Amino acid sequence: MRSRSSSLPTAHAAPVLHDALAGSIDPYVWPSASGNVVGVALEPLVSTAARRAVRSPAPYDALAFVDAMRIGNARDREVARGILIGRLHAVQP
Repeated sequence: MRSRSSSLPTAHAAPVLHDALAGSIDPYVWPSASGNVVGVALEPLVSTAARRAVRSPAPYDALAFVDAMRIGNARDREVARGILIGRLHAVQP
């Protein structure tokens, strides 16, 4: 059984990907006292991710894209990759 936790959503459940990848599967969350979504606990790649996400949306979005690519199915990975690449191209000089 997967561990459930209340915290910040990530991967397909993160605000940046929710509309593109919304589905019927349980949301993945980073365990943290500051979150309000109950879902399947996913250990973040960066131990301070949940704390930093509250203060800065850009790193939160980037880590949510990475989580979608590391745990998502083929479609989720491709959608997350496409959106991330589009955002990176938008900030190039």
